[in-house]
Amino acid sequence: MLSIQRNFRIFLIFFLYCCVYSCEYFEYSPNYLDISFDKKYQNNQSLEKISLNENNSNSFCFAVLADNHNGFDELQMAVNTINKQNVDFTIHMGDITNSGFAKEYKISNSTLGKLDSPFFLVAGNHDLLRNGKNIYNEMYGDYDFSFTYGNSKFIVINNNSWEYDENMNIPDLDFLENELKEGMEYQHTFVFAHIPPFIQGWSSEKKERYKQLMIDYNVTYSIHGHNHIYYFGDYYNSGVVYIAVDDLLDHNFNVICVDNENIENKQVFFRSQL
Repeated sequence: MLSIQRNFRIFLIFFLYCCVYSCEYFEYSPNYLDISFDKKYQNNQSLEKISLNENNSNSFCFAVLADNHNGFDELQMAVNTINKQNVDFTIHMGDITNSGFAKEYKISNSTLGKLDSPFFLVAGNHDLLRNGKNIYNEMYGDYDFSFTYGNSKFIVINNNSWEYDENMNIPDLDFLENELKEGMEYQHTFVFAHIPPFIQGWSSEKKERYKQLMIDYNVTYSIHGHNHIYYFGDYYNSGVVYIAVDDLLDHNFNVICVDNENIENKQVFFRSQL
């Protein structure tokens, strides 16, 4: 009897210890994320950082990666490789999660935070599943935003219409056109949206208007993810270059370098070992 009581006391002490010292590892809901103040609005924080960058000139490079889903090891390998590329900032084209779960956001965001330069996240369709819309808003801010760097304008839009009711204005092409108008003074314009216009996910009307906006405003590159197959070229023979960045599970990302009027795009492959 005494032995049973002693074992019970040991178990109770161990249980209480786990509750007190390990509670931070328990997740009450996969859809809930308690975000500390310094982790909120990551895209806005990156905007502030690049505005203070002394290297903000007409010659710069930025990395573009996409679709790691639950490939967290691959994301870490990509971050390690990007840190060797001397880029001014990085843009992730979305799907840093597979199911929009808070834990997935937390892991990917923590890994991206190890980049030596600022990073931005474009919303992917998987990122907006379940409570993902609210998590993205709290962790990264607005879905649609823009910024300038050197001689270039960068415009990000949310075009994941699958995750919204039909009456929602997704993508907001009025926002895009206004930003394109304001960016006409810049030598280069880059537009970022998760889903390419040449695959399913766009209404016919939205697709045609988007294609025409790219032409009318002489967009340099229209950049996307989602397709999990690399593409680079003038898809519509319209004079506009479209890029679909490969997924990270294929161990590559893109680096785009601007040198005044010249643009260079290259795929960078990384090894499969951490």
